[in-house]
Amino acid sequence: MIIVLYFTKFVKKVTLYGMKYLSTDTIISQLQAKFGENTSILHQSTDLQQCIIVDKNALLPICSALQDYYFDHLAAIIAIDVPKEQQIEVIYQFYSIVRNLHLTVKVILPTNTSLEVSSLTSLWQTADWHEREIFDLFGVKFIGHRDLRRILLPADWEGHPLRKDYQHQATYHGITVKY
Repeated sequence: MIIVLYFTKFVKKVTLYGMKYLSTDTIISQLQAKFGENTSILHQSTDLQQCIIVDKNALLPICSALQDYYFDHLAAIIAIDVPKEQQIEVIYQFYSIVRNLHLTVKVILPTNTSLEVSSLTSLWQTADWHEREIFDLFGVKFIGHRDLRRILLPADWEGHPLRKDYQHQATYHGITVKY
């Protein structure tokens, strides 16, 4: 594949040879057309960034399709515990360097079911530590992660401290834990 870069005095677009410019709305529409039958993709738009909410079972195929749109950078994975709605939101922030586009993908996990979602480490290596941190602090299990273990707390720590229903330990190995 030949890569041709077009530069102007002030670079606004970097284009790959044969790649047409696509907006985030167009990409989301194409994803909805491709995966709409098998899963629900809900589109949210804010002034800052586009966001799609996907079913947890469709996360891996949708993210694999994002790579076809040159979303080559997984910037962050974060989790938010929303106790009023009894759910944990796992939020993925992607960036396409060549298209200069940002996209947020959100998976909603009800807390009354198993907190499991597919791991993205097979697609982006940067997902490794992000997923371990979310597992450690929120208890979300990432299916397919090759080394899912605690990263910040000791291996025998009880509970997940960033959950709103977390009960603080009074002692740890006989040592009083103060909060």
